[in-house]
Amino acid sequence: GYCDAQAGDSSGAVYIFQHDGNNWVETTRFTPSPPVAGARMGSSIAWYGDLMAISGSPLAGSISFFQREANGWRQLSPLAVPASAEGKPTYPLIDLYGDTLALSTVAWVEPASDLDEEAMLQSLKTEGIVTLFKREGDQWVQTFETAPQEASLYRMRPEGPFGLPVSLGGEDGEASLFAVGKPGFFRSGRQQGSVLIYERGPRGWQPQPELALAAGEAVPGALPFFGPVPGRLSFG
Repeated sequence: GYCDAQAGDSSGAVYIFQHDGNNWVETTRFTPSPPVAGARMGSSIAWYGDLMAISGSPLAGSISFFQREANGWRQLSPLAVPASAEGKPTYPLIDLYGDTLALSTVAWVEPASDLDEEAMLQSLKTEGIVTLFKREGDQWVQTFETAPQEASLYRMRPEGPFGLPVSLGGEDGEASLFAVGKPGFFRSGRQQGSVLIYERGPRGWQPQPELALAAGEAVPGALPFFGPVPGRLSFG
C-alpha cells in the first residue's frame, strides 16, 4: 500500500481481507488521515480481539487504533510516539494483549561514511526503550517503562520493521509477561542477539534472566513471540 494513490506516496495503508469460500475478499482499508508522505502506515501491526493498533515510520508521529463494532470499524484516539532522550524521532514496534499495549522505540543511527568496517559496525550499536500502556476508555495511560536496552541495527532498514521487537503474553486477556528482542551481529560490539523477559508480580514488572544463543554464534536478529500456549516463548 506504499504507492496507493488514495494514500499518497509512501504513506502506507493496511488492508483487511475476509475469507469467503475459496477466495479472500477485501473488506476494509485503513490509510493515514491526512495522508503524510513517508509515514509508511502498517510497518507494525498488532491485533487483539476487536482492537487493532497500527504504527508507521517516525513521520507518522503516532499509533493509530481501530475498534471493530457491529456497524464496522471506529477509529479511536491516537497515541503519540515519544521522541528519544536526545529529542530525535523514533521508530515504533508494537504489540497488544488484552488492554495492554507494548511500544518499543529506537532512534535511527546514521553510520559515519569515513569509518573503517570495524568502527562502522560498532557505530550501529544503539539503545531502545519499551513502554507499556493500559487502556482506559479510548485513552492509553503509561504504566511502565524499561531501562534503555542495547542492540545492534546492523542489516536493519528504516523502510521496513525497524527496532527492538516486543511481544506480550499472559492468560485470559491479562498481560503478565513481555519479551524484548535485542538484536546483535558479529563484530558489532554486541556479538549475540538476546531476549530480555519481564514478568509482572506483586512488585510490578521485574526483569528476568536474559536468553541468548550459545557464545560465539552471530545472531542477526532476536524476534520474540509468545504463542497461544501461556508462558511459552519462541525466538530466533
